[in-house]
Amino acid sequence: MSFSREQLKNIRIEMQNNLTSLGYVSSGLTFKVGNCSYDDDRATFKVVVTLPNAIAPEVKALERHLKQLESYDQVILSTSDTKHPTYQLTGYKPRATKRPYVIIDKKTNKEYVCNLKTAKHYFQEKDDDLTLEGQEYQKYLSLAKQIKGNVGIPKSFDQWLKDREVA
Repeated sequence: MSFSREQLKNIRIEMQNNLTSLGYVSSGLTFKVGNCSYDDDRATFKVVVTLPNAIAPEVKALERHLKQLESYDQVILSTSDTKHPTYQLTGYKPRATKRPYVIIDKKTNKEYVCNLKTAKHYFQEKDDDLTLEGQEYQKYLSLAKQIKGNVGIPKSFDQWLKDREVA
């Protein structure tokens, strides 16, 4: 006997229903039965259990990406909900090459995706929004880029601050 696709779909739906009815919903845990891989005599389902206060993967990726942008590309994007009256930058999808940024419309709660140019247009910190150290760091980055071109990687903000304190 071997598995059929229809049989596995029914098993997946039943697993999802049984996991959600286990009683862990009151504690805030969420269960999601994912894809299935199978052969003639074995089926494997992916089950994801999420804590109630878990941070979404897109948000984690956005935090990492913003640190990279700040360190190397001299771009500082704001995730504050006061930066733009309509939209808020909420996530980043690292595998999406054309439009990796996730923004949300605050009025309708709809999610949209955009590219770096659009994200810069709506969410880039202006020089007057930065601290004095941030403005000096921006000047350092632009000067380093002019001197080195795109060959050398300039110092991160933290390393720049340490070097500045020593001098």
